[in-house]
Amino acid sequence: MNTSGGGGTEYLLGLERFGIRLGLENITELLNRLGNPQSEWKAVHVAGTNGKGSVCAFVSSVLQHAGFKVGLYTSPHLVDLNERIQVNGERISGERLEELAVRVRTIAEDMASSPERQITFFEFLTALAFSHFADKDVDFGILEVGMGGRLDATNVVVPEVCGITHLAVEHTEHLGQTVDQIAGEKAGIIKEGVPVVVSDSPVPRAILGACKEKGSDPIVIGKDIRFERIGFGLDGQRILVRGKSEHEIEIRLLGAHQARNSATAYGIIDVLKDKGFEISDDAILKGFSETTWPGRFQIAMSNPFLVLDTAHNPDAAVELRKTIIEIFGRDKSTFVLGMLDDKDQKGFVKEIAPIADRIYATEPKSPRALSAEKIVEEMQEHPVDVEIIPGVAEATKKAISVSTSNDVICVTGSNTTVGEAIQYLETVKQ
Repeated sequence: MNTSGGGGTEYLLGLERFGIRLGLENITELLNRLGNPQSEWKAVHVAGTNGKGSVCAFVSSVLQHAGFKVGLYTSPHLVDLNERIQVNGERISGERLEELAVRVRTIAEDMASSPERQITFFEFLTALAFSHFADKDVDFGILEVGMGGRLDATNVVVPEVCGITHLAVEHTEHLGQTVDQIAGEKAGIIKEGVPVVVSDSPVPRAILGACKEKGSDPIVIGKDIRFERIGFGLDGQRILVRGKSEHEIEIRLLGAHQARNSATAYGIIDVLKDKGFEISDDAILKGFSETTWPGRFQIAMSNPFLVLDTAHNPDAAVELRKTIIEIFGRDKSTFVLGMLDDKDQKGFVKEIAPIADRIYATEPKSPRALSAEKIVEEMQEHPVDVEIIPGVAEATKKAISVSTSNDVICVTGSNTTVGEAIQYLETVKQ
Protein backbone atom coordinates (compact mmCIF):
# COMPACT_ATOMS: atom_id res chain seq x y z
CA MET A 1 0.00 0.00 0.00
CA ASN A 2 1.37 3.38 -1.02
CA THR A 3 1.39 5.12 2.37
CA SER A 4 4.17 6.54 4.50
CA GLY A 5 3.58 4.00 7.26
CA GLY A 6 3.47 6.60 10.04
CA GLY A 7 1.25 6.79 13.09
CA GLY A 8 -1.68 8.52 11.41
CA THR A 9 -2.01 6.01 8.61
CA GLU A 10 -1.53 3.07 10.96
CA TYR A 11 -4.26 4.44 13.20
CA LEU A 12 -6.59 4.77 10.20
CA LEU A 13 -6.00 1.19 9.06
CA GLY A 14 -6.51 -0.02 12.62
CA LEU A 15 -10.04 1.41 12.59
CA GLU A 16 -11.14 -1.36 10.22
CA ARG A 17 -11.57 -3.55 13.29
CA PHE A 18 -14.67 -1.53 14.24
CA GLY A 19 -16.44 -2.60 11.04
CA ILE A 20 -19.41 -0.78 9.53
CA ARG A 21 -21.48 1.55 11.68
CA LEU A 22 -23.88 3.67 9.65
CA GLY A 23 -24.99 7.05 10.99
CA LEU A 24 -24.30 10.77 10.59
CA GLU A 25 -23.85 12.00 14.16
CA ASN A 26 -20.17 11.13 14.53
CA ILE A 27 -19.05 12.21 11.05
CA THR A 28 -20.92 15.50 11.55
CA GLU A 29 -19.08 16.19 14.81
CA LEU A 30 -15.73 15.17 13.32
CA LEU A 31 -16.20 17.49 10.35
CA ASN A 32 -17.39 20.33 12.60
CA ARG A 33 -14.19 20.05 14.60
CA LEU A 34 -12.17 20.05 11.37
CA GLY A 35 -13.86 23.30 10.30
CA ASN A 36 -16.43 21.72 7.93
CA PRO A 37 -14.13 21.35 4.91
CA GLN A 38 -17.04 20.02 2.84
CA SER A 39 -18.54 23.53 2.79
CA GLU A 40 -15.60 24.89 0.79
CA TRP A 41 -16.36 23.16 -2.51
CA LYS A 42 -19.37 22.14 -4.57
CA ALA A 43 -20.45 18.51 -4.49
CA VAL A 44 -21.87 15.94 -6.86
CA HIS A 45 -23.21 12.97 -4.89
CA VAL A 46 -23.80 9.54 -6.45
CA ALA A 47 -25.45 6.51 -4.85
CA GLY A 48 -26.53 3.16 -6.31
CA THR A 49 -25.68 -0.54 -6.27
CA ASN A 50 -23.75 -0.93 -9.51
CA GLY A 51 -22.12 1.72 -11.68
CA LYS A 52 -21.77 4.62 -9.27
CA GLY A 53 -17.97 4.63 -9.46
CA SER A 54 -18.08 4.69 -13.25
CA VAL A 55 -20.56 7.59 -13.22
CA CYS A 56 -18.30 9.50 -10.83
CA ALA A 57 -15.31 8.86 -13.09
CA PHE A 58 -17.18 10.17 -16.16
CA VAL A 59 -18.37 13.31 -14.37
CA SER A 60 -14.94 14.00 -12.92
CA SER A 61 -13.29 13.69 -16.33
CA VAL A 62 -15.76 16.01 -18.07
CA LEU A 63 -15.45 18.68 -15.36
CA GLN A 64 -11.66 18.51 -15.52
CA HIS A 65 -11.78 19.05 -19.28
CA ALA A 66 -14.09 22.01 -18.65
CA GLY A 67 -11.28 23.61 -16.65
CA PHE A 68 -12.45 22.87 -13.12
CA LYS A 69 -10.27 21.50 -10.34
CA VAL A 70 -11.97 18.28 -9.31
CA GLY A 71 -11.71 16.04 -6.28
CA LEU A 72 -12.83 12.43 -6.67
CA TYR A 73 -13.66 10.22 -3.69
CA THR A 74 -14.55 6.59 -4.43
CA SER A 75 -14.47 3.20 -2.73
CA PRO A 76 -13.31 0.52 -2.39
CA HIS A 77 -9.85 0.54 -3.92
CA LEU A 78 -8.21 -2.14 -6.08
CA VAL A 79 -4.57 -2.05 -4.98
CA ASP A 80 -3.74 1.10 -2.97
CA LEU A 81 -5.82 3.02 -0.47
CA ASN A 82 -4.55 6.19 -2.18
CA GLU A 83 -6.72 5.36 -5.23
CA ARG A 84 -9.80 6.46 -3.32
CA ILE A 85 -8.80 10.13 -3.06
CA GLN A 86 -7.76 12.01 -6.20
CA VAL A 87 -7.51 15.61 -7.37
CA ASN A 88 -7.56 16.07 -11.15
CA GLY A 89 -6.64 12.43 -11.59
CA GLU A 90 -3.67 12.53 -9.20
CA ARG A 91 -3.88 10.19 -6.24
CA ILE A 92 -3.16 11.52 -2.79
CA SER A 93 0.46 10.81 -1.90
CA GLY A 94 1.47 8.62 1.00
CA GLU A 95 3.08 11.61 2.71
CA ARG A 96 -0.03 13.74 2.31
CA LEU A 97 -2.25 10.89 3.50
CA GLU A 98 -0.10 10.58 6.63
CA GLU A 99 -0.14 14.32 7.26
CA LEU A 100 -3.93 14.48 7.13
CA ALA A 101 -4.34 11.25 9.07
CA VAL A 102 -2.37 12.74 11.94
CA ARG A 103 -4.63 15.80 11.86
CA VAL A 104 -7.83 13.77 11.91
CA ARG A 105 -6.47 11.28 14.46
CA THR A 106 -6.10 13.98 17.12
CA ILE A 107 -9.82 14.69 16.98
CA ALA A 108 -10.89 11.06 16.48
CA GLU A 109 -8.97 9.94 19.58
CA ASP A 110 -10.54 12.70 21.66
CA MET A 111 -14.00 11.69 20.47
CA ALA A 112 -13.27 8.00 21.20
CA SER A 113 -13.09 8.79 24.93
CA SER A 114 -16.86 8.24 24.68
CA PRO A 115 -17.40 4.74 23.17
CA GLU A 116 -20.48 5.87 21.22
CA ARG A 117 -18.28 8.49 19.51
CA GLN A 118 -15.77 5.97 18.14
CA ILE A 119 -14.98 6.94 14.55
CA THR A 120 -15.02 4.16 11.94
CA PHE A 121 -12.50 3.62 9.14
CA PHE A 122 -14.84 5.04 6.48
CA GLU A 123 -15.82 8.06 8.56
CA PHE A 124 -12.14 8.85 9.19
CA LEU A 125 -11.21 8.46 5.52
CA THR A 126 -14.20 10.57 4.42
CA ALA A 127 -13.18 13.42 6.73
CA LEU A 128 -9.61 13.09 5.46
CA ALA A 129 -10.71 13.24 1.82
CA PHE A 130 -12.94 16.27 2.42
CA SER A 131 -10.04 18.04 4.16
CA HIS A 132 -7.71 17.21 1.28
CA PHE A 133 -10.16 18.68 -1.23
CA ALA A 134 -10.52 21.88 0.83
CA ASP A 135 -6.76 22.25 1.23
CA LYS A 136 -6.27 21.75 -2.51
CA ASP A 137 -8.96 24.38 -3.23
CA VAL A 138 -10.99 22.15 -5.55
CA ASP A 139 -14.05 23.51 -7.35
CA PHE A 140 -15.96 20.23 -7.17
CA GLY A 141 -15.89 17.11 -5.05
CA ILE A 142 -17.37 14.09 -6.85
CA LEU A 143 -18.48 11.70 -4.12
CA GLU A 144 -19.37 8.03 -4.41
CA VAL A 145 -21.54 6.80 -1.55
CA GLY A 146 -19.84 4.07 0.45
CA MET A 147 -22.94 2.10 1.42
CA GLY A 148 -26.62 2.93 1.12
CA GLY A 149 -26.97 6.68 1.23
CA ARG A 150 -29.23 7.95 3.99
CA LEU A 151 -26.77 7.14 6.80
CA ASP A 152 -23.57 7.03 4.76
CA ALA A 153 -20.72 9.25 5.97
CA THR A 154 -20.70 11.13 2.66
CA ASN A 155 -24.29 12.25 3.20
CA VAL A 156 -23.32 15.46 4.98
CA VAL A 157 -23.08 17.52 1.79
CA VAL A 158 -25.75 19.57 0.05
CA PRO A 159 -24.79 18.83 -3.53
CA GLU A 160 -25.47 20.64 -6.77
CA VAL A 161 -26.96 17.43 -8.15
CA CYS A 162 -27.44 13.82 -7.05
CA GLY A 163 -27.23 10.66 -9.11
CA ILE A 164 -28.74 7.26 -8.30
CA THR A 165 -27.47 4.43 -10.49
CA HIS A 166 -28.87 0.94 -11.02
CA LEU A 167 -30.26 -0.68 -7.88
CA ALA A 168 -30.08 -4.33 -6.87
CA VAL A 169 -30.22 -6.39 -3.70
CA GLU A 170 -26.94 -6.15 -1.77
CA HIS A 171 -25.76 -5.41 1.79
CA THR A 172 -29.10 -6.71 3.03
CA GLU A 173 -27.91 -6.81 6.63
CA HIS A 174 -27.61 -3.02 6.54
CA LEU A 175 -29.96 -1.79 3.82
CA GLY A 176 -32.95 -4.14 3.74
CA GLN A 177 -34.05 -7.30 2.01
CA THR A 178 -35.81 -5.87 -1.06
CA VAL A 179 -34.99 -3.41 -3.84
CA ASP A 180 -37.75 -1.11 -2.51
CA GLN A 181 -36.16 -1.04 0.95
CA ILE A 182 -32.72 -0.47 -0.56
CA ALA A 183 -34.11 2.29 -2.79
CA GLY A 184 -35.38 4.01 0.35
CA GLU A 185 -31.85 4.07 1.76
CA LYS A 186 -30.36 5.33 -1.52
CA ALA A 187 -33.04 8.02 -1.75
CA GLY A 188 -31.75 9.41 1.52
CA ILE A 189 -29.14 11.43 -0.40
CA ILE A 190 -31.86 13.53 -2.07
CA LYS A 191 -31.88 17.05 -0.60
CA GLU A 192 -34.44 19.84 -0.67
CA GLY A 193 -34.75 21.21 -4.20
CA VAL A 194 -31.63 19.41 -5.46
CA PRO A 195 -32.02 17.76 -8.89
CA VAL A 196 -31.55 14.00 -9.00
CA VAL A 197 -30.66 11.89 -12.04
CA VAL A 198 -32.05 8.35 -11.79
CA SER A 199 -30.68 5.50 -13.87
CA ASP A 200 -33.49 2.96 -13.35
CA SER A 201 -36.78 3.23 -15.21
CA PRO A 202 -39.43 2.89 -13.96
CA VAL A 203 -38.18 4.90 -11.00
CA PRO A 204 -38.48 2.96 -7.73
CA ARG A 205 -41.40 4.17 -5.59
CA ALA A 206 -39.19 5.12 -2.67
CA ILE A 207 -37.15 7.45 -4.89
CA LEU A 208 -40.29 9.02 -6.37
CA GLY A 209 -41.61 9.55 -2.85
CA ALA A 210 -38.39 11.20 -1.71
CA CYS A 211 -38.33 13.45 -4.77
CA LYS A 212 -41.90 14.58 -4.09
CA GLU A 213 -41.14 15.23 -0.43
CA LYS A 214 -38.00 17.23 -1.26
CA GLY A 215 -39.48 19.12 -4.21
CA SER A 216 -37.09 17.61 -6.74
CA ASP A 217 -38.32 16.31 -10.09
CA PRO A 218 -36.30 13.21 -11.07
CA ILE A 219 -34.41 13.27 -14.35
CA VAL A 220 -34.87 9.74 -15.64
CA ILE A 221 -32.54 7.88 -17.98
CA GLY A 222 -34.51 6.48 -20.92
CA LYS A 223 -37.14 9.21 -20.55
CA ASP A 224 -35.57 12.62 -19.97
CA ILE A 225 -32.12 11.52 -21.07
CA ARG A 226 -32.25 9.12 -24.00
CA PHE A 227 -29.34 7.13 -25.34
CA GLU A 228 -28.62 4.77 -28.20
CA ARG A 229 -25.57 2.61 -28.71
CA ILE A 230 -24.40 3.05 -32.29
CA GLY A 231 -21.20 1.02 -32.30
CA PHE A 232 -18.87 -0.97 -30.08
CA GLY A 233 -15.66 -2.99 -30.24
CA LEU A 234 -12.64 -3.98 -28.20
CA ASP A 235 -11.53 -0.37 -27.84
CA GLY A 236 -14.81 1.14 -26.66
CA GLN A 237 -18.24 2.19 -27.83
CA ARG A 238 -20.10 5.10 -29.43
CA ILE A 239 -23.32 6.37 -27.92
CA LEU A 240 -25.80 8.98 -29.08
CA VAL A 241 -27.10 10.80 -26.00
CA ARG A 242 -29.98 13.27 -26.03
CA GLY A 243 -30.84 15.50 -23.10
CA LYS A 244 -31.32 19.23 -23.38
CA SER A 245 -28.72 18.94 -26.12
CA GLU A 246 -27.39 16.06 -28.17
CA HIS A 247 -23.92 14.53 -28.43
CA GLU A 248 -22.37 11.49 -30.01
CA ILE A 249 -19.91 10.43 -27.36
CA GLU A 250 -17.20 7.81 -27.39
CA ILE A 251 -16.29 5.91 -24.22
CA ARG A 252 -13.60 3.35 -23.50
CA LEU A 253 -15.67 1.40 -20.98
CA LEU A 254 -17.38 -1.63 -22.49
CA GLY A 255 -20.86 -3.10 -22.11
CA ALA A 256 -24.46 -1.95 -22.40
CA HIS A 257 -24.46 -1.11 -18.68
CA GLN A 258 -21.66 1.40 -19.23
CA ALA A 259 -23.70 3.07 -21.95
CA ARG A 260 -26.41 3.63 -19.34
CA ASN A 261 -23.83 4.82 -16.83
CA SER A 262 -22.50 7.32 -19.36
CA ALA A 263 -26.05 8.57 -19.95
CA THR A 264 -26.48 9.01 -16.19
CA ALA A 265 -23.27 11.04 -16.07
CA TYR A 266 -24.48 13.04 -19.07
CA GLY A 267 -27.67 13.86 -17.17
CA ILE A 268 -25.60 15.13 -14.25
CA ILE A 269 -23.55 17.32 -16.61
CA ASP A 270 -26.81 18.62 -18.14
CA VAL A 271 -27.95 19.76 -14.68
CA LEU A 272 -24.65 21.50 -13.98
CA LYS A 273 -24.84 23.30 -17.33
CA ASP A 274 -28.38 24.41 -16.47
CA LYS A 275 -27.03 25.83 -13.22
CA GLY A 276 -24.65 28.04 -15.13
CA PHE A 277 -21.41 26.09 -14.98
CA GLU A 278 -19.52 26.50 -18.25
CA ILE A 279 -19.04 23.08 -19.82
CA SER A 280 -18.30 23.15 -23.53
CA ASP A 281 -19.17 20.55 -26.15
CA ASP A 282 -15.45 19.86 -26.49
CA ALA A 283 -15.14 19.21 -22.73
CA ILE A 284 -18.04 16.78 -22.90
CA LEU A 285 -16.63 14.85 -25.85
CA LYS A 286 -13.06 14.72 -24.53
CA GLY A 287 -14.17 14.07 -20.97
CA PHE A 288 -16.14 10.99 -21.90
CA SER A 289 -13.63 9.68 -24.43
CA GLU A 290 -10.70 9.93 -22.01
CA THR A 291 -12.39 8.39 -18.97
CA THR A 292 -10.70 5.26 -17.71
CA TRP A 293 -11.87 3.18 -14.76
CA PRO A 294 -9.67 0.14 -14.02
CA GLY A 295 -11.22 -3.21 -13.29
CA ARG A 296 -14.45 -2.55 -15.17
CA PHE A 297 -14.39 -5.05 -18.03
CA GLN A 298 -10.76 -4.06 -18.47
CA ILE A 299 -9.05 -6.06 -21.20
CA ALA A 300 -5.65 -6.32 -19.55
CA MET A 301 -3.98 -8.50 -22.19
CA SER A 302 -4.62 -10.36 -25.43
CA ASN A 303 -3.34 -13.68 -26.69
CA PRO A 304 -5.16 -14.95 -24.66
CA PHE A 305 -7.67 -12.24 -23.76
CA LEU A 306 -7.65 -11.49 -20.05
CA VAL A 307 -10.56 -9.47 -18.67
CA LEU A 308 -10.56 -7.92 -15.19
CA ASP A 309 -14.00 -7.12 -13.82
CA THR A 310 -15.04 -6.22 -10.27
CA ALA A 311 -18.54 -7.70 -10.58
CA HIS A 312 -19.49 -9.11 -7.16
CA ASN A 313 -23.28 -9.47 -7.14
CA PRO A 314 -25.72 -11.34 -9.40
CA ASP A 315 -26.89 -8.23 -11.30
CA ALA A 316 -23.31 -7.32 -12.15
CA ALA A 317 -22.63 -10.95 -13.13
CA VAL A 318 -25.48 -10.75 -15.64
CA GLU A 319 -23.89 -7.69 -17.27
CA LEU A 320 -20.49 -9.37 -17.23
CA ARG A 321 -21.89 -12.44 -18.99
CA LYS A 322 -23.67 -10.34 -21.62
CA THR A 323 -20.58 -8.24 -22.28
CA ILE A 324 -18.30 -11.26 -22.71
CA ILE A 325 -20.69 -12.69 -25.29
CA GLU A 326 -21.13 -9.32 -27.02
CA ILE A 327 -17.46 -8.36 -27.22
CA PHE A 328 -15.87 -11.73 -27.91
CA GLY A 329 -18.72 -13.64 -29.52
CA ARG A 330 -17.98 -16.64 -27.29
CA ASP A 331 -20.38 -18.84 -25.41
CA LYS A 332 -17.62 -20.27 -23.18
CA SER A 333 -14.82 -18.67 -21.14
CA THR A 334 -12.45 -19.46 -18.29
CA PHE A 335 -13.03 -17.74 -14.95
CA VAL A 336 -10.73 -17.00 -12.04
CA LEU A 337 -13.26 -16.49 -9.27
CA GLY A 338 -12.58 -15.15 -5.79
CA MET A 339 -15.39 -13.67 -3.68
CA LEU A 340 -16.05 -12.26 -0.23
CA ASP A 341 -18.20 -14.19 2.21
CA ASP A 342 -20.90 -11.52 2.59
CA LYS A 343 -21.87 -11.64 -1.09
CA ASP A 344 -24.53 -13.73 -2.85
CA GLN A 345 -22.15 -16.37 -4.19
CA LYS A 346 -24.97 -18.73 -5.16
CA GLY A 347 -26.65 -16.07 -7.30
CA PHE A 348 -23.32 -14.98 -8.79
CA VAL A 349 -22.18 -18.41 -9.96
CA LYS A 350 -25.65 -19.12 -11.34
CA GLU A 351 -25.23 -16.17 -13.72
CA ILE A 352 -21.71 -16.94 -14.95
CA ALA A 353 -22.00 -20.75 -15.09
CA PRO A 354 -23.77 -20.84 -18.49
CA ILE A 355 -20.69 -19.36 -20.22
CA ALA A 356 -18.00 -21.01 -18.07
CA ASP A 357 -16.10 -24.02 -19.37
CA ARG A 358 -13.63 -23.90 -16.48
CA ILE A 359 -13.48 -22.08 -13.15
CA TYR A 360 -10.41 -21.66 -10.99
CA ALA A 361 -11.79 -21.10 -7.51
CA THR A 362 -9.47 -18.99 -5.40
CA GLU A 363 -9.36 -16.80 -2.29
CA PRO A 364 -8.34 -13.12 -2.19
CA LYS A 365 -6.19 -11.90 0.70
CA SER A 366 -9.01 -10.62 2.86
CA PRO A 367 -10.33 -11.63 6.27
CA ARG A 368 -13.74 -11.67 4.59
CA ALA A 369 -12.66 -14.01 1.78
CA LEU A 370 -15.08 -16.76 0.81
CA SER A 371 -13.41 -20.15 0.93
CA ALA A 372 -12.60 -21.69 -2.44
CA GLU A 373 -14.31 -24.86 -1.19
CA LYS A 374 -17.56 -22.90 -0.88
CA ILE A 375 -17.30 -21.86 -4.53
CA VAL A 376 -16.81 -25.51 -5.48
CA GLU A 377 -19.87 -26.41 -3.42
CA GLU A 378 -21.97 -23.76 -5.16
CA MET A 379 -20.82 -25.01 -8.56
CA GLN A 380 -22.05 -28.56 -7.96
CA GLU A 381 -25.39 -27.70 -9.53
CA HIS A 382 -23.65 -26.64 -12.75
CA PRO A 383 -21.79 -28.82 -15.29
CA VAL A 384 -18.54 -26.85 -15.15
CA ASP A 385 -15.01 -28.02 -14.40
CA VAL A 386 -13.81 -26.40 -11.16
CA GLU A 387 -10.31 -26.47 -9.70
CA ILE A 388 -9.09 -24.87 -6.49
CA ILE A 389 -5.96 -22.70 -6.81
CA PRO A 390 -5.12 -21.11 -3.44
CA GLY A 391 -3.98 -17.60 -4.46
CA VAL A 392 -5.31 -15.14 -7.05
CA ALA A 393 -1.89 -14.67 -8.64
CA GLU A 394 -1.37 -18.42 -8.89
CA ALA A 395 -4.86 -18.96 -10.29
CA THR A 396 -4.38 -16.23 -12.89
CA LYS A 397 -1.01 -17.65 -13.88
CA LYS A 398 -2.50 -21.13 -14.26
CA ALA A 399 -5.43 -19.86 -16.33
CA ILE A 400 -3.08 -18.05 -18.72
CA SER A 401 -0.71 -21.01 -19.01
CA VAL A 402 -3.37 -23.49 -20.13
CA SER A 403 -5.19 -21.14 -22.51
CA THR A 404 -4.74 -20.82 -26.24
CA SER A 405 -4.27 -17.50 -28.03
CA ASN A 406 -7.96 -16.94 -28.75
CA ASP A 407 -9.30 -17.97 -25.35
CA VAL A 408 -11.01 -15.57 -22.96
CA ILE A 409 -10.13 -15.52 -19.26
CA CYS A 410 -12.09 -13.41 -16.80
CA VAL A 411 -10.83 -12.57 -13.31
CA THR A 412 -13.80 -11.52 -11.21
CA GLY A 413 -15.77 -11.78 -7.97
CA SER A 414 -14.48 -8.86 -5.89
CA ASN A 415 -12.39 -5.71 -6.00
CA THR A 416 -9.75 -7.47 -3.92
CA THR A 417 -9.49 -10.34 -6.40
CA VAL A 418 -9.09 -7.97 -9.34
CA GLY A 419 -6.57 -5.88 -7.41
CA GLU A 420 -4.39 -8.93 -6.74
CA ALA A 421 -4.56 -9.90 -10.41
CA ILE A 422 -3.43 -6.39 -11.37
CA GLN A 423 -0.46 -6.69 -9.02
CA TYR A 424 0.44 -10.07 -10.51
CA LEU A 425 0.29 -8.76 -14.07
CA GLU A 426 2.52 -5.82 -13.12
CA THR A 427 5.17 -8.22 -11.84
CA VAL A 428 4.98 -10.21 -15.06
CA LYS A 429 5.59 -7.05 -17.14
CA GLN A 430 8.67 -6.07 -15.14
